[in-house]
Amino acid sequence: YERARIAAKAAEAGVYPDVQAALRHLFSAASRAKRSKIGSFVMLYRQLDGALRFPGAIPERLGLALAAALEAEAAFGARLTRMLGDAKPKTPTDEQSLLARALRPAKRDPQVPPKGHDDIAPGIWLQVVGKGADARYMLSGPGLAGGDFRAQLTDWLRSRG
Repeated sequence: YERARIAAKAAEAGVYPDVQAALRHLFSAASRAKRSKIGSFVMLYRQLDGALRFPGAIPERLGLALAAALEAEAAFGARLTRMLGDAKPKTPTDEQSLLARALRPAKRDPQVPPKGHDDIAPGIWLQVVGKGADARYMLSGPGLAGGDFRAQLTDWLRSRG
């Protein structure tokens, strides 16, 4: 993180035309892969510098995962900044735990249908895959767990035939 911050500050000050030039010159003895990793941390510096309390303690793997998440989702940086501000971690370990938790996918509400599924009855969702004669219909949701749903569906389908 500190190396990325130095490169970014040097570019911001006009010492180098951009961060990439700063990285190439300042860390010319480092391998290309190492410079690339340092460059990934520039994203953390740009989006989280004021929010992080222990940025120098962020391990490489966590930092690279955070950089990827920041690049992939525009709102992630603002959400992470709020989380850090609300939590006010007191130790590097606390901050790292919070950062790692933020990377985990949010748990989906089991009562809300996933994208691409229609809510056809309380807790029962329908997803249609394909069209016409090739269409497949898939039912899912917590409402299927009821004991006799399968029997009722089977009876209804047979009555149509």
